[in-house]
Amino acid sequence: SKVLGSIVNLSQAAFVPGQHIHDHILLAYELIRGYSRKGGTPKCMLQLDLQKAYDTVDWHALQHILREVGLPNQFVRWIMLGVTSVSYKFNIHGKHTSFMKARRGLRQGDPISPLLFVVVMEYLHRTLQRLTKVPDFNFHSKCENLSIINLSFADDLLIFTRGDAKSVELVMSKLKDFSRSTGLYVNPSKCKVFYGGVEEHIKESIKNVTSFAEGSLPFRYLGVPLTSKKLSIHHYMPLVDRIVERIRTWSAKLLSHAGRLQLISSVTFAVANYWMQCLPLPKKNGIEPT
Repeated sequence: SKVLGSIVNLSQAAFVPGQHIHDHILLAYELIRGYSRKGGTPKCMLQLDLQKAYDTVDWHALQHILREVGLPNQFVRWIMLGVTSVSYKFNIHGKHTSFMKARRGLRQGDPISPLLFVVVMEYLHRTLQRLTKVPDFNFHSKCENLSIINLSFADDLLIFTRGDAKSVELVMSKLKDFSRSTGLYVNPSKCKVFYGGVEEHIKESIKNVTSFAEGSLPFRYLGVPLTSKKLSIHHYMPLVDRIVERIRTWSAKLLSHAGRLQLISSVTFAVANYWMQCLPLPKKNGIEPT
């Protein structure tokens, strides 16, 4: 984890020292400003869902990527020894099968698995960055100076392009290359595409290229609502409901007033503080939980 920051790009925030989840949220907010307006430069954002992300990572691809990012060969061998030594047995109708050796994937719960997954996602970033040299690819508004195409937090993935079918087609081509190499495929039924200032006939062309449904703002991104407009009281109700749920749980326990005060300070404030680091909370009083 100490060297991860020198390996992966700033487009990733998960498990990278010095990177914070709120930086990604605020950057995403900035990029989708104006999505609700008509006219202007057409913009397009893809929200991608990866199928069984950890379970499908190709081991040969992982080994190649670890070497490509500059890790010493001996260190790569140690990592791959731990990754490839996995075996499973199954309980079928009360009877255990013999152990079967795994052929791909990263173990859930292994402390190194999230770090390895981030390295695999770095390969996606580098694959998409090749588009910067393709004349037909157009950057999303505000992205060209920093060469921003994707934002990743583990398997939460956003991709930004100009709102034209050719740019999206080029992105989808690189995604297919990434999938064939790593074993990580998107789930089209759970992916969304968001448009800003894109004409209807171009939307139809993009839909034919991606097969993704059109999404609507706001949507939940890393736990908070992402929108191009000022949030209303209604959008903060998930936060209120979550806090109320915690309080109701405590009311059923034999807690002293001092104990409840400590829980409010340590738990409830932490929940609200996560939102407050990204969004200004409304001043309105008397918000009722749903």
